Amino acid sequence: MRPTHSDLKDRLRRAVGPMIGAVAVVYFGFHTVHGDRGLLRWWQVRQELEQARVEAAGLAAQRAELAERVRLLRPDSLDADMVEELARRRLGMGYPGERVVPLVPGEGLDEGQ
Repeated sequence: MRPTHSDLKDRLRRAVGPMIGAVAVVYFGFHTVHGDRGLLRWWQVRQELEQARVEAAGLAAQRAELAERVRLLRPDSLDADMVEELARRRLGMGYPGERVVPLVPGEGLDEGQ
C-alpha cells in the first residue's frame, strides 16, 4: 500500500519537533565546547592566567631584589661593599692582579646594567 499525501504530511509534522530539538542540541553542544566562552577557551584562559602568575612572581622577586639594593644605597644605611661594587662596575676598575670574568648578558644578577 502506498502512503498517501496526508500520511506523509502527518509524518513530517511529527518529525519536525525532534529535528528542531536535535539541531538545538548540536548547536548548543558545539558552542559549549568551541564558543567564545566554551570549554576550550576556558582552558586557554586558565593557562594564560597561570603564565601571568608565574611572571608576576618573577617580577615580584626582581622588585624585592632591587628594593634591597636601593635600601643599601640610602644615606642612612650606606653599605660600603655595595658602593665599592657599583663604583668598580661603572668605572671598570679593579685591583692589581684581579681577574675579571665577564658574564654573558642575561646571566648576571644585574641584567639591566
